[in-house]
Formats: sequence, C-alpha cells, structure tokens
Amino acid sequence: MRDLMLRNRKTYGELLDGGEGFATNVLANRLKELLAQGIIKKARDPENRRSYIYSLTEKGFDLAPIILDLVLWSAKYDKKSIVPQEMVDRIENDRAGMIESIRSNSR
Repeated sequence: MRDLMLRNRKTYGELLDGGEGFATNVLANRLKELLAQGIIKKARDPENRRSYIYSLTEKGFDLAPIILDLVLWSAKYDKKSIVPQEMVDRIENDRAGMIESIRSNSR
C-alpha cells in the first residue's frame, strides 16, 4: 500500500514493478485483502479497459499519517530500508503537504 500512497502507482503492473520484490500471487492476495477490508477500491482504467486502477478509499486515506510514521521508522532503524532520503526529508519537513499530495493522488 505504500507504493499506492507515496509513489502514485495505481495499476497491478506498476505495483508489481515497485521495487519491493512481491511475487505475483502475494501482490494479488494483498490487493484482494485490501479491497475486502475497504482500504482500496478498483475501477477499470479508461485508457486500457483490460486493466484496473487501484486507489485509496477514505478509510485507506486515513491510514496515511500512520504509513508516514512507519516510513520514518523504517528509514531510521531498518538497515535494509529502501526509503529514499528525499522522501524522508519531505515527510519530516512538509508532512501536511505530503498528506495532501496523497489525498490528491488517491482521487
């Protein structure tokens, strides 16, 4: 879900290529669970009717502050963290702007 929130990846293919190394079955299962929990929704891609676009629901958007805290925690304590420093800086220096950007991208 972090890619959906922070990196504006919206299709299955974009999420799969997000650099986190998810196996296709794992990603598919996680998307199904997030849909079932009402955290994300999916709609047909108007530019490619064979594809779906995933976006956050209001419930999913409400997780944004928590996800940002987890990203900061990971950048600080996880030696294998792939969080870019510019993302850490943006979260620390413009948290409100980052949250608004997530809201704009989830529409």
